[in-house]
Amino acid sequence: MKRIVLFLLTLLMCNFSYSQIFSTKGTDFWFGFMENYNSPTLRVYISSDVATTGTVTIPGQGFNQAFTVAANGTAVVTVPNNQAHITTSQVIENKGIHVVSNDPVTVYALNYEAYSSDAAIVLPTNTLGVEYYAANINPAVVSGSPMPTEILVVGVQNGSTIQITPSAATLGGNAAGVPFSINLNQGEVYQIKSSSDLTGTYIISTGACEKFAVFSGAKCTNVGGCNYCDHLSEQMYPVSTWGYNYATSPYQTRNGDVFRIIASQAGTNVSINGGAPIALGAGQSHQQNLTAASFITSNNPIMVVQYSRGGDCDNANADPFAIVLSPVEQTLNNITFNAFTSNVISSYFVNIVSPTASIGSVTLDGANMAGFFTPIASNPAYSHCRRNITQGNHTIVAPGGVNAYVYGYGSYESYGYVAGASLDNLGLTFDADVQGTNYAFDLIPTAQICMNSPVDFNGDAGTFTVLDWNWDFGDGTTANGQNVSHTYPNAGTYTVTMSADINNLCAVETITITQTINIGDFPPPTTITPSPLSICPGDNVNISVNTPQVGATYLWSNGATADNTNVSPATDETFYVTTSWFGCSALDSVEVIVNVPTGGPSCSVIFATTNGTGDGTQANPTDLITALGMAACNGAHIKLGTGTYNYNSTITNLASYTTVEGGFDPVTWTKTSAPGATTINRTATAPDGPANAPRLVTFSANGIHEFKLQDLTITTDNAVTGASGFGVSTYGVHLNGAYNYEFVRCQIIPGNASNGDGDDNPATYNPLWDGAVGGVGGNGVNGQAGECTCNISTDDGGNGGAGGTAGTGGANATGIGGTGGNSSSGRSDSWMWC
Repeated sequence: MKRIVLFLLTLLMCNFSYSQIFSTKGTDFWFGFMENYNSPTLRVYISSDVATTGTVTIPGQGFNQAFTVAANGTAVVTVPNNQAHITTSQVIENKGIHVVSNDPVTVYALNYEAYSSDAAIVLPTNTLGVEYYAANINPAVVSGSPMPTEILVVGVQNGSTIQITPSAATLGGNAAGVPFSINLNQGEVYQIKSSSDLTGTYIISTGACEKFAVFSGAKCTNVGGCNYCDHLSEQMYPVSTWGYNYATSPYQTRNGDVFRIIASQAGTNVSINGGAPIALGAGQSHQQNLTAASFITSNNPIMVVQYSRGGDCDNANADPFAIVLSPVEQTLNNITFNAFTSNVISSYFVNIVSPTASIGSVTLDGANMAGFFTPIASNPAYSHCRRNITQGNHTIVAPGGVNAYVYGYGSYESYGYVAGASLDNLGLTFDADVQGTNYAFDLIPTAQICMNSPVDFNGDAGTFTVLDWNWDFGDGTTANGQNVSHTYPNAGTYTVTMSADINNLCAVETITITQTINIGDFPPPTTITPSPLSICPGDNVNISVNTPQVGATYLWSNGATADNTNVSPATDETFYVTTSWFGCSALDSVEVIVNVPTGGPSCSVIFATTNGTGDGTQANPTDLITALGMAACNGAHIKLGTGTYNYNSTITNLASYTTVEGGFDPVTWTKTSAPGATTINRTATAPDGPANAPRLVTFSANGIHEFKLQDLTITTDNAVTGASGFGVSTYGVHLNGAYNYEFVRCQIIPGNASNGDGDDNPATYNPLWDGAVGGVGGNGVNGQAGECTCNISTDDGGNGGAGGTAGTGGANATGIGGTGGNSSSGRSDSWMWC
């Protein structure tokens, strides 16, 4: 109904469709060549990453030439100077050039005159707008006469009414600040000249929102006030594509570039490298020289132009050119471009700007560029690199998106242009909120969003006044309003379309933007480790989610909310965890089985030898690891044959209510208590522990109790040299939270720990390599009286464990060793001998 009312009010509607794919690559282009110093050669370059064909025509002049482009190649078409070179001032001519291709291509226009040339990328017709500001530079004076600055307007739709408000008096007699209008049909061009700087000239469609193209530059000018003059030509970007943040990269071989910043709105505040705000009104500009990579920000959309100065400014083999920069909001992830062949240009370069987090994936012609990027000092979140290139075709691939600029220098010669740019409409967009996480427009396709999870879509009007918001969720349902919510009941890929009627400068306009959204059934991994699980009474065990996911939340049946929890059930118990991840939930469980000894020690005896493989009887002994599993929690007595038991990983299945006794002859099973008769050794293979604290451990146990080690020598090999700056520690026995245990006639002899690799290089130094402050040694504990219904012999309990030794920091460390704890005496203990 609203659209009917608007029509009855004779407000014209025009439909612009904006989406993420708008860029400098397209299939239809309109442009023209402004006046150069003399009689230039005019060339059109068409680059493509796929093989395609098309035509270059000048409809008003009868010129028509077909072209063919190979994949990752470039076609060159020279157009007649007398049919395309525009030398008039404020005269409508039929010299618009039209490029049409069967597949998306990138088009560049080279206006070549020896010692006075420039090139510009040409924007596809579908990316053109209805509102522009011009960016020029102060004109040069040659032989006492100023060389004019220039603006070219190109019609792409019949019946276009275009209003021009020059910022300076024109050679055609129009006063500064006084608007005037022209009417253009498709293919017609209109060139404006001035003896002054035309920067800030405002050009807008006042008809039915007809699109048109604008080029800006100079017949020949010197930038920076230095010799020599050169032709400038750049296509202006529609105001709707301007951004708020620009990362700059200095031109190679130069010691500074000129930058012009143009504002589109009153109350614009610009900051360069975090400096004080620079206040600008609509159409006003700021010019500044910058010698280093910089970051420019603004509270309102701005256009930034980077100029190469005249060669005499820094005695460089170069000359002026201009490039309209792309904001960091407008990036591309795949760019094919051509460095124009020239008899004069001898050095070719490309500058690339990328988010620092993405530089590892940037390639130029297949070569990784990560090592060539340098962070921008004022905003290290962005980095830039500058590379020499050869003439011809090149390809940049950057999954994280980049801005790229190509340029060339020769003897008093130069050219430069953007290699490729995104041209999204930044004035109107939307984002999505899912389970408290916000996804910006360009991140929505990669978001993990679960079916049946509400998705909140939020329209952003930017600087527009929106009359009506309409949404199509791509699954047959729609909604109205700026902020809407939708739930997808089924997995799949959907196209979300937001249409907004805006009160534009020339009429009511409908802007449509689309984005895909992936809805899936993404149950998070919730396998619990370890599972299944058996413990002894009183043991404390940690259960955890295997491979926890970033962004996931957890809720255990005991109320814990981390990705792991410690439990100590008195009887068998099942524990549950609910994992929530990107709106999806999954449930997993693990049963903890408590093996309760029945009626005191069982008096079962298990025999083991260094090469045992049997069932644990005296006649058919087993191995130590198997014996420990058989003995867990039941008071069993493991008798070890003499010899050395070597293990290349930590023994972790020593359990409560277990006795391990060595010194038995593996044939007769008679006993000796000679030191070293039975040795359990941890080899130096594959140290355990975290990456920054590797260690060799023979026995490791957490929370166990009521166990006994007797007549054993427990050793580790000497540690090998650590990696990545970290030494390797050695421990014979590593206990955490253990109690009521005995070591009887045991030797614990860890091998030598290894030195860390010190590093004083500030570029590679890791503070974790400092020696740590030594911890305070724990107190020894009393033994506990045992009971047995078998043959009893009474031994005195061994002395309690000695307090820990004071730790020391590593070489040049700042840590100070801690103090050892107190030892504790043992108590009389009756122990079984079965």
